[in-house]
Amino acid sequence: FKVEPEAHYNYLDPCAGEGEAVLTLIKTLHGEERKAVENVDLRCVEMELTRYASLKEACGTLSWHWGSTQNALHCDAFCVRFKVSKGVSLLYLNPPYDTDPVCGRLEEKFLVRFTPTLMAGGLLVFLVPFYALAASAKTLAKEYSSVACFRFPEPEFSGYKQVALIATKREAALFELDPKIEAKVQKWAKDAASIPVLEEGAKTFTVPQSGKWGKPFDTWKT
Repeated sequence: FKVEPEAHYNYLDPCAGEGEAVLTLIKTLHGEERKAVENVDLRCVEMELTRYASLKEACGTLSWHWGSTQNALHCDAFCVRFKVSKGVSLLYLNPPYDTDPVCGRLEEKFLVRFTPTLMAGGLLVFLVPFYALAASAKTLAKEYSSVACFRFPEPEFSGYKQVALIATKREAALFELDPKIEAKVQKWAKDAASIPVLEEGAKTFTVPQSGKWGKPFDTWKT
């Protein structure tokens, strides 16, 4: 990923766990010094109490305000109402891997719920088992463009069959399903061998700049 120094960026992780993944991403892009992340906002949610405690502590070590309840919430992410104007620069989405009676897959339920938080041109980083992509093919084809997918290298891939799908949020006026993207995603979901292996330097994605978010959460339930 590519970012501009001193520009402002917003990141959202609605199922953050202990925060290791999203914080590693931010440190890699912006550095680990507190001054380096002064123009970076992170909003994250974790439902399990022990993981939330670790998340809040980890956030606080990188930026003093990230550890507050204004930036890291302990609750069910589906109970949060996000106060979004322009939207976030990057949505890091690594949801639980399971089935869902309505959406087919729980990963798709998370994708539908949190796609609206992205700004036009914002980046989705969607970490899921490759076969779970089938349930999200139509959503991705309707709301995203420039969709790319990479499978984890071995031996990591053997464990959970994970892939990293990266896509750009489309303009609202262009929300018409792209059959080529749908077909591409369905192919990936059927055949993991058709997905290139994730490796350093394979492709560069530019994270779009965003304005300051202000108060991130309007109201929420616990």
